[in-house]
Amino acid sequence: MGPMRSLPAALALLALLLPACGPAKQVARDIFQAPPKRTELQKEQYRRAVKNGTVLIGMTRSEVRAARGRPKRTDSVRRFGGVRVRRWIYAWDEIYFDDRGFVIGTAAAYR
Repeated sequence: MGPMRSLPAALALLALLLPACGPAKQVARDIFQAPPKRTELQKEQYRRAVKNGTVLIGMTRSEVRAARGRPKRTDSVRRFGGVRVRRWIYAWDEIYFDDRGFVIGTAAAYR
């Protein structure tokens, strides 16, 4: 079988496989949203931060709750720079989470 005859077969196979993969954007998004892996040193740093009531970038919602308790208030999901953000408001600061539930930033709350 020459290269010209195998090309239609390859295209037919590709047409069958691509819909199973979903859109390329969705595949890229799923890869981006895989949970971050932590080294043993990072795990220890996060445990210490929770114990001290400190919030670090990359913490989960449950780690923040363990470190700081329940927030005074939370905002609905909103768009911030093209990223879905959830804001937890405490007495003296605000904590921002991405749509996966990881801390992406903090800010002082001047009230």
